Amino acid sequence: MSSITLEDFNNLVHSVYQAGLDPREWSLFVENLAGFLGGTIVCLQAHDAVASAGLGLVSSKTDPDFLSAYDAYYAAKNVWAPGLAKASTGKVVQSEQLYDRDEFFRTEFYNDYFSTQGLVAASAIVLHNAPDRLLFLSGNIRCKEAEWVRAPLSRLLDLLGPHISRSFDLLRHVPTLVNGEDYRATAQLADDAMFFIDRSGRITYSNRAGDALRRENTIIRVDRAGYMHLLDLEADAALQAALGAMARANYAQLQRDFVIRRATGSPLQAILAPVRHNAKSLMFDCLFEDHPVAMLVFHRQTECANSDVPSLDRYGMTPAELALAKAIAEGISPREYADFRSISINTVRTQLKSIYAKTETSRQSQLAVLIAREHPRL
Repeated sequence: MSSITLEDFNNLVHSVYQAGLDPREWSLFVENLAGFLGGTIVCLQAHDAVASAGLGLVSSKTDPDFLSAYDAYYAAKNVWAPGLAKASTGKVVQSEQLYDRDEFFRTEFYNDYFSTQGLVAASAIVLHNAPDRLLFLSGNIRCKEAEWVRAPLSRLLDLLGPHISRSFDLLRHVPTLVNGEDYRATAQLADDAMFFIDRSGRITYSNRAGDALRRENTIIRVDRAGYMHLLDLEADAALQAALGAMARANYAQLQRDFVIRRATGSPLQAILAPVRHNAKSLMFDCLFEDHPVAMLVFHRQTECANSDVPSLDRYGMTPAELALAKAIAEGISPREYADFRSISINTVRTQLKSIYAKTETSRQSQLAVLIAREHPRL
């Protein structure tokens, strides 16, 4: 990444996450990225892989007729799109890997469209790949730039890819930020639990869903000083490492999203994104430690509204015993369950003994089969 400074890269990362809260900012991001690459045409675009049709694009400055022609006709002629649909998400690919170079120069897409802007190749990274939908970021390379721009372009796409994917997760789970509106008011509109965390790891603000999650005390623990700890120790280590990277503004080392295991129910996905206050760092940002530097979103997987199937009621288990029985059915050991719930292993063993008696089972494997049979949507 020798072509841009660390400050420039961090500014790009911040613009990515700002776009995750305000989609209008994507145009600014692609324009800034193109600027660091000598004016290379950068496009963020969606594509229908089944219908071979464009679903919209955001591009850096170029000939408007060039872009409109793509939407109207040449999206269906894009010979790289089928290869991108088969590419791994998050991996940078070169146009030569997607379609034979000599064959490409004989296509209508190249001769009647691509070459009109002096373009000869592209580097791209797939950000989302569903059976009928494809989202990718590409840099389209001109002949005169091919020798020097390919390496820095590929490097930047590789470094920015995880941040862009995480930003699109924000678009799905966080309400769009209204210009001029306090972020706290926006957070209250979210169904998912949201926490804002300062550089030392303390919670500075949480929305109603976040407050409810804190009261449950089954996923997170907040100590008297306001520091957040995840009960899943592996996830907590990932969280602390990510917060450390953000506090140092070392976004190149910011890891991907992580999963939080729970004693009962499906795991949660954690989306962690940096929060930016000012375009330039101010001395006040260093003085006030309670300024949030990160936003953490817990995305709950959709669960069956009628998750407590009535057929289990006939065994007469208490709510605590039912929760333990479901955890055993999911493959969680008694020791892991005790650690998750912050209770003694002896308490878990006593509850498990009672469950065996009520369900007429004698082993964890038998109990798991029973729960799976009577609770198939667990």
